[in-house]
Amino acid sequence: MSQEKEWSLGLRAAFEKALQAYFGSAWGYDIQENGGMVADIAAMLRMPGHHMLSITKSLVHAQGIELSMTVGDSIRSLSDLSKAVYDVLGAVGERLLVVLPIFDNVVLRYWFVIGSKTHGYIGEIIVPREKEQV
Repeated sequence: MSQEKEWSLGLRAAFEKALQAYFGSAWGYDIQENGGMVADIAAMLRMPGHHMLSITKSLVHAQGIELSMTVGDSIRSLSDLSKAVYDVLGAVGERLLVVLPIFDNVVLRYWFVIGSKTHGYIGEIIVPREKEQV
């Protein structure tokens, strides 16, 4: 396992543990609410000005959300992609938004936490790294 992945997994686990200790063990793990967040993100991506990303696959489970996405023609750099991800997550976010970008040679991952003191969502946006894309 690469050092990049090791530290990011450790940070993610520590952050999730801290959130659960502070907010309660069920925070971020409601499968029905996780499905609702996926629907909110999908609706946001259909709105004018947010067509830069497209969901190709979504997985919703008790431990979180996984969204596989592709990028549109207007995204020409890693900076453009990061801005698009932050814009979408910020638009559907609540009082808390944390994003941890994790990049390797195959995919670009944006692990995120969105929520408030009463509920939250933990997930990951995954974008395949392609020479033509980013």
